[in-house]
Amino acid sequence: MNASYCSSIKPTRRDYCQFIISTLINYTQTYMAEHQPVFSHDAINRYLMEDDVSPSAVWQSVGHLVRRSGNACLIFDDTVLDKRHSFKIELVRSQYSGNEHGVVKGIGVVNCVYVNLDTGEYWIIDWRVYDLDGDGKTKLDHVRDMFDDASQAKNLPFRAVLMDSWYATKDLMMHIDKAGKVFYCPLKTNRKVDDSQGANPYKAVSDLDWFGDEMLRGKLVKIHGFPRDYKVRLFRVAATDRNGIRRHQRPFPRLRRLREGYVWNPLENRAIPPRRQTNTRHGEMPMPQGPRPEKPHRLRDTRLALPDKARQEAQNEYLRTEKQPSLRLYEGGA
Repeated sequence: MNASYCSSIKPTRRDYCQFIISTLINYTQTYMAEHQPVFSHDAINRYLMEDDVSPSAVWQSVGHLVRRSGNACLIFDDTVLDKRHSFKIELVRSQYSGNEHGVVKGIGVVNCVYVNLDTGEYWIIDWRVYDLDGDGKTKLDHVRDMFDDASQAKNLPFRAVLMDSWYATKDLMMHIDKAGKVFYCPLKTNRKVDDSQGANPYKAVSDLDWFGDEMLRGKLVKIHGFPRDYKVRLFRVAATDRNGIRRHQRPFPRLRRLREGYVWNPLENRAIPPRRQTNTRHGEMPMPQGPRPEKPHRLRDTRLALPDKARQEAQNEYLRTEKQPSLRLYEGGA
């Protein structure tokens, strides 16, 4: 195809979004130009420099598709676009990533999702880029702005807000409560609370005692730093991992890197070396082995080591020893 013809065709936002949806690993401009020959690399670069996809553009695309319901909720969560190998990209900063369980270099994005609990459908309705040096707003400020925008500007009906423990702060929790909404968020195990109506000092969430129906109905507690008369209802939930196993009843330790050939035995709480892995296949646990039954002695094939006469005598001896047990059993049975 003519290069001048390719450079004259400008990609649209639809073209670029289809490329982002279809690709799984590589999202670069050169990769898009290689798989869409009608667009040159320079044309794609000019489009990305000129186009500005704002959060309002997302709402314009999905606003007419959202099925509103009073039995709905908002979910706030952030993600970090990993840019650990980048050194000149703006907005890249060190921040905590839940996927990596540690601090990585990346671009932080805070998302807002609207969930219709009656139909089970959900839509992303808003998002913010974490740029503390540019706008001076923290992730908590972005969540508060998106909450106000969803309830006031977008006028979306919902009754609850779900968020991570990172957003379980006094100002944000009380702001949601003043708006007449219910919030659900986990508390860190070291968060100080009081369940004794001021009779005892504050204690960590992990040190609370649960009695009777408190496991089902929860307990009223006052979080340290909150107003004196402001209490929340705290529930104890057994969290599970991807395999459906409760974390506090996990029968094996966290992911350990075993030596090649070793298998982790939860009964012995240690790794089994290869020489003990009898009857193992595909990483299965070794089965307990009982005493091995004695096998009848069988003469080895010696046709290559013995002459014809010796081989014939060995075969006769083999047949004689093999037939005697069956004869004795037959005679005894008779």
